[in-house]
Order: sequence, then C-alpha cells, then structure tokens
Amino acid sequence: MRGAHHRDEFEGSVCPAPIKGACDGPIRPDGSWMRTRIIGIPAHYANPSSSCSGGQYYSNCTYYPGGYVPEQDSDNETYVVRQDTVLPDEPGHMPDPAPAPPAPTPPPM
Repeated sequence: MRGAHHRDEFEGSVCPAPIKGACDGPIRPDGSWMRTRIIGIPAHYANPSSSCSGGQYYSNCTYYPGGYVPEQDSDNETYVVRQDTVLPDEPGHMPDPAPAPPAPTPPPM
C-alpha cells in the first residue's frame, strides 16, 4: 500500500496511504502465537497550501507551510492468534525474519 495517495481531510493535503504491518511471535506448544498489528500513516512531506474565505468586501486567508509530518499510528495492538482465528484479511503465521526468497535458477546453456 505504500506509495499510493489519498486525499486527507486536513486542509486538502495529499498524504501517503495508510500502512498496515504485523509482526508475529514464535508458535507456542498449544499452536497459538502473539501478533502485533500497527495501522497508521507513514512519515511524509505535506505540500504547502492555503485556504481563503470571505465576501464581497473582505477576505480571510490562511497559509499552511507544509513540511515534514511524522508517522502517525492509529492502531497498535497485540493479541493472541491461532490458525483458526486469523482474521480474513491477514495471513497465517509470519516467521521473523521472513524466509529468504528462493535462489534464482541459472540460465540454460
């Protein structure tokens, strides 16, 4: 999901799409494991913007300078998971570190 953008509700800025990450502990003898899940918006730079309102004889404008916006976590929780209780939109147990990808096959001679 990184790299995609959506319109943010704050002053019309564009910010990175929400991130979702999970980290699993080792599988215990009873088959369960602990999962930590984090949902949030990664650190990014906001573009400068302005907002104006007013009538025929007056106006009021506000300038927002933009700049660096730190990561914002909206959910950070740890819970017990079993193979039969994994949420539908999440994978089963994820080893840490993840296994290395297979070695490339050599080209035919």
